[in-house]
Amino acid sequence: MAEFNASFSLFTAREKKSEKSPDVTGSIEISVDQLNDLISHLGTEPEQNYKGEAVVKLRIAGWNATSKAGVQYINGKVSKPMQQQQQQSTTDASDLF
Repeated sequence: MAEFNASFSLFTAREKKSEKSPDVTGSIEISVDQLNDLISHLGTEPEQNYKGEAVVKLRIAGWNATSKAGVQYINGKVSKPMQQQQQQSTTDASDLF
C-alpha cells in the first residue's frame, strides 16, 4: 500500500467580507487509491492535544509557490506524522529479512 500523502493549495482570499473571514482558502486533494491508508490512519490510537482532547494527528507542510498566471500561493502536503512514518519505514525494512 502506498504511503498516505495528499496535497493542498492555499490562495489569498480575494475578498474579506468581515474581520473573521479567512486570509487564505483552498482545498485538499486525496487520491482515491490512498483513501484506505487515510482511513487506516484515522483509526489509530488517539493522542491528546493541548486541550486534553483525544485527536488523531496529520502532518502538514507548505511551500510558497507561484502559479503559471503569476498568483502567489502556498502549495503543500498532508501526511502521517513524521514519527509514525519513521516507525513504519523501519518496520517495512525489517520485513525484507
